[in-house]
Amino acid sequence: MSDIDSLERKIKELERRFTQKSKLKRDLFVEDVLKSDDSVKFYTGLSTIGTFNLLCDVLESGGKKLNYWDTNKGKTLNYQTTDKKKTGPKRTLSLPEELILCLVRVRLGITGRHLSDIFHVSETLVSHTFTTWICFLSSVFKKTLLLWPSRADIKKHLPRSFNKYPNTRIIIDCTEVYIEKPTSPYAQKATWSDYKEHNTIKALVGITPSGYFSFVSQFWSGCTGDRKITQESGLLELLEEGDSVMADRGFNVRDLLTKKKVYLNMPPFSKKGKQLSRAATKSTRQIAQVRIHVERAIERLKDFKIFQGNMPLTLTPLADHVLVVCAALCNLQKPLVR
Repeated sequence: MSDIDSLERKIKELERRFTQKSKLKRDLFVEDVLKSDDSVKFYTGLSTIGTFNLLCDVLESGGKKLNYWDTNKGKTLNYQTTDKKKTGPKRTLSLPEELILCLVRVRLGITGRHLSDIFHVSETLVSHTFTTWICFLSSVFKKTLLLWPSRADIKKHLPRSFNKYPNTRIIIDCTEVYIEKPTSPYAQKATWSDYKEHNTIKALVGITPSGYFSFVSQFWSGCTGDRKITQESGLLELLEEGDSVMADRGFNVRDLLTKKKVYLNMPPFSKKGKQLSRAATKSTRQIAQVRIHVERAIERLKDFKIFQGNMPLTLTPLADHVLVVCAALCNLQKPLVR
């Protein structure tokens, strides 16, 4: 046997061992993620192993046909499904592994480098896989888990705590996410939030009286006011005559809602130098007791660590998709209000 043949055999053996080691490392991590319901919730935000398996089944058909995002093919997010199977080289990761990679990044907020080490793949593959899957999940969840319920559905499941506000269609609030400081002075100014004293992006979210997310807007720059976001988010177009919206005092949108013959429930304002009347104080307390559920829903949303700390600027183009996915995953958890 020639020296060349001998070297080729050694190279193939090393490649085989490397592949086996990589797969073993991935298998052990996936096994750890799926070992119990508590583990699944910690790593992915899903409540149970059964929920994860069901999600895999639902996504399998579309997941097999994904066109993977490639930075060399242009700036368009090429995540759409086709009628054909995935083109190009064979998947390095299985469909469940790719889903876990995406959910783990969202849930734990870990970097692409860390995921590269965990799954024993390149950072480039991690980036392409995450981009593809977060957009794919967002597209699917908008149609299945993040729906605008009918008025009849809301009334059917209205919690007792809302008996005094039976026409409540949605409870709204804005939430902000810290981002890295942009290099451009214009972008620094546009994303500066006086309220947070930080560069942020800001979105409008809304929940049903039962505590499920029924609306999330796109993200806006941190300096954008609540009124402008409400006006341009698409929420007003969803509301119907006779609906009631619940919000905090900061939302100056009563006139916008009145035009739609929609009522705004918010805590009363106290006049300068005067205390609230006994009736107004009681109304404030009653509204606060039920409006607090939107704050609890946002807390659930912020449990996904991708929203904690400073979001990298490289991730902000995907922030709208991340918000949809996290809100949908919150909707798979136990109800906030019963």
